[in-house]
Amino acid sequence: MNDLKEKQDLKLVPFYTENQGKENSYTLCVDAKTNDIYKVKDKEVNTSKFLLIFMLVLVLTRLFSIELLPLHNIFIFAVINLLIFIISLTFGHSMRTKMFDNIQKVILTESEWKKYLDKSRHFYLRQVIFATVLLILSISCFIILYVIPSKWWFFGGIAASILTGTQLSLLSKTRYLLYKNKLNIPVNDEGEENEDIDKRHN
Repeated sequence: MNDLKEKQDLKLVPFYTENQGKENSYTLCVDAKTNDIYKVKDKEVNTSKFLLIFMLVLVLTRLFSIELLPLHNIFIFAVINLLIFIISLTFGHSMRTKMFDNIQKVILTESEWKKYLDKSRHFYLRQVIFATVLLILSISCFIILYVIPSKWWFFGGIAASILTGTQLSLLSKTRYLLYKNKLNIPVNDEGEENEDIDKRHN
């Protein structure tokens, strides 16, 4: 029970994925509260649940009318869209963290930590650019929606905001400090220097 509560209290920030797209893929995260390192795997997507959600969204887009939005009042329109934007961001971020499975705390050796840190720093700027572009795209959809009223801009803004939410940790202070190597990460200076992390923590 204590172990479950501890994992629920974690604030994990992903920073590096090993063997991306492969069956033995895993992601390394840093806990923003303690700076401890965790190894996680992504849950497998439930195909039937995904298809059900897709069908519900499709039905919703068919039934939705753009006339439901208060286009005649820019202030109310802006407030409603801001709330939708924030909710969508939060949902996307929550959805990403709930995909974490098989969470294991790991203690890296100093050489391992340096290796993973260097790899994560190599991709960081590109990841930040990608997350920023998604953020701008989601905001742009809601702005264009007011100029060119269309339910596709509305749902496009929601979809882009949810997708942005899944990448939100890339723009976090913890991720930035990690890139600058300004986090005090606990490492093991002794022991299994030559044994790979995925062998020690399968």
